[in-house]
Amino acid sequence: MPSTDRSLPENAKPNLDRRLDEGIEETFPTSDPVSVAVTRMPPGDIAGDSDAPDWRAAGQETLRHANEALGSASVAAAGLAREAYAQGRGYADTLRQRYPDARDQAYEAMDGVRRQAGGHPVVTLLVGAVVGFALAQILFASREHDRDHRRHG
Repeated sequence: MPSTDRSLPENAKPNLDRRLDEGIEETFPTSDPVSVAVTRMPPGDIAGDSDAPDWRAAGQETLRHANEALGSASVAAAGLAREAYAQGRGYADTLRQRYPDARDQAYEAMDGVRRQAGGHPVVTLLVGAVVGFALAQILFASREHDRDHRRHG
């Protein structure tokens, strides 16, 4: 049995060339385009074997399973997000109850920093640069340590 459309005898190059020549002779000199029919094997018949697996059905079944898995994963992720939000809200409520004045104190501290920064912009810029540089050094050192640990550990 032939394994591809090209291996079918009617699709051999000499036959196609002969059929193309006939098509040109039959349509010349009119302006209609020339066409040649090519024999195709049935879509599910990969190697001319009617017992060949139905790849389309198998692909659709795989896609269905993937969609089901993704649906389950999205439901699980949404549930975890709700739980995390509820837990975070619980922590925030506990902190509010334990430290009722913390919010006011934080706002007062921020106002104090704004007043100082507004009165001394150059000093604020320098302090910000030093803090940013220090944080960058800490992060860089931490990454280098992790990289060395992975390399040697």
